[in-house]
Amino acid sequence: MRPAGEEPAQRGLRITAALVILAAVLTVFIQPSTARAAPRLETWGFYVSYDPSSWISLGGHVRQLDVVVPDYFTVQADGSVSGEDDPRVDRVVRDAGKRLFPLVQNGARYAALDPLLASPAARDATAALLADLAARYGYDGLTLDFEGISPGDRESLTAFIRAVAAALHEQGRALAVAIPARSGDLSSGWAGAYDYAAIAGIADRCILMAYAFRTAASSEPGPASPLPWIEDVTDYALTRIPASRLLLGIGLWGYDWTIGGRSRAQALRYDQIVSLIQAHGSSPSFDTASATAVYRYQQGEQAHEVWYEDATALQEKIAVASRDGLAGIALWRLGQEPPGLWASLAAPVRADFAIPGGWFFSETGPGDGLGYRVTDANGVRFWSEFQRLGGVATLGYPSSRRFVGADGFIYQVFQRGILQWRPELGSAVLVNTFDELSAAGQDARLAEMGIPSPIRDDGSNGDWLRARDTRLAWLTNPAIASFFRANPNPHAISFWNVDRSIELYGLPTSYPVRSGPFVVQRFQRISLQLWVEAVPGMPPPGSVVGILGGDLYKQAGLIPPGAAEPETPF
Repeated sequence: MRPAGEEPAQRGLRITAALVILAAVLTVFIQPSTARAAPRLETWGFYVSYDPSSWISLGGHVRQLDVVVPDYFTVQADGSVSGEDDPRVDRVVRDAGKRLFPLVQNGARYAALDPLLASPAARDATAALLADLAARYGYDGLTLDFEGISPGDRESLTAFIRAVAAALHEQGRALAVAIPARSGDLSSGWAGAYDYAAIAGIADRCILMAYAFRTAASSEPGPASPLPWIEDVTDYALTRIPASRLLLGIGLWGYDWTIGGRSRAQALRYDQIVSLIQAHGSSPSFDTASATAVYRYQQGEQAHEVWYEDATALQEKIAVASRDGLAGIALWRLGQEPPGLWASLAAPVRADFAIPGGWFFSETGPGDGLGYRVTDANGVRFWSEFQRLGGVATLGYPSSRRFVGADGFIYQVFQRGILQWRPELGSAVLVNTFDELSAAGQDARLAEMGIPSPIRDDGSNGDWLRARDTRLAWLTNPAIASFFRANPNPHAISFWNVDRSIELYGLPTSYPVRSGPFVVQRFQRISLQLWVEAVPGMPPPGSVVGILGGDLYKQAGLIPPGAAEPETPF
């Protein structure tokens, strides 16, 4: 039934006008905002033949790589080269139009390798063998990864690298050299043999192996690649190596420690960690100090801790390379990674970066380097809670600074919702954004967008469990109900149930209703739309999308003016 006096043509114009408004406030699928592009990072991926998962990852993601580094060759103590090319891998890489820089490792270490490195004739002979292999198989270059070198062989190692580079450069091929990470000058220990500045003057790329801060032999559980350490070793490397030649090596694996046990930690791929979580229940947490995911579980009488890299952790670490203008990143190794890594790499590189205790986002800023900080400053852990709730995929980008509300609580607005810090809980909760919009007299404005007014009385008489059951029964549209119950970000959140959905979206406050080209249902913290008609510029029929409640709150002028102003990173 149309309003009295309104003709069909007028009603069509009214719906079209509403759609124009909707275009400004909809979030389409997962990404609530379009990121601005920054200089693109080269992406190198190490491939290993001994793990079938590496082959699966290579086949699925080779087009998202620039260079593939397969583990083909080993230099022995006598200078000979063992190993073989794998035509199957070469074909996959070349068919994708990518480059091949096979890995060359050392079979002998320390004293056993001294004679080869010390002899100019032996160095040149081995360099010639490697160049011949590169020419025979048509590689774009080689990646030299010599580890376990006596610190006294520092000059000899540099001379060997120089010989290999010269042999390859003569053919028009390139050399990459992997170097251990350190945060200062060293002439002893594992990294003592590597003259950063000299190697940078020889090699075309230096791969900083910024991982294995902890290993399986470490007695105390903790991050294998803590973010502050990665920042330190990168900062030091840049004092010796031009950014244009430096690749940040990113470790992708995790470790499972048996608490109080004497055995070594077990190295795990991401999919193995997901299986552990599914088997033992409970949810992982996120250690913001190191930017590492943590999962604790009990197996019989034995407690375990798993420290690993999820998509959020990797995003923070990759951002170091973007922030410092490095040539790119090198992933060790294909097959260990979370699926969310590839979604991050597929998107344009954002001008976002880590800041002390949090992250700086520029997407909702004016485009001049301003944006909004999300941090754990002063004990208000919005950054930790933002990640716990699924990050950008669930809450969108920040739309305000943090501010103190009239009730004395601290808030921060995001595109999809508002976080309120609850000190008595030690955590943040999501505000009932659409209830707040009603309280501010915005229902008429929301109705213009096709969003129904809330049902004021559900018959529960204040009984929470009764209200929960009653309102969940209002999920009568299968597509909207499925969207409501689904994990919005499985890459960041391993466990999900209907209570998590209620925490994120609130309970329904209306039935699904048809409004022009879509069906819409209102919730306490979101409104969901199922598009059923094709409209140019709108989501295709069958799509369920969420209206950006936080943005509506901001547009209604409900944020203090100072809090809405974009800010600098520091």
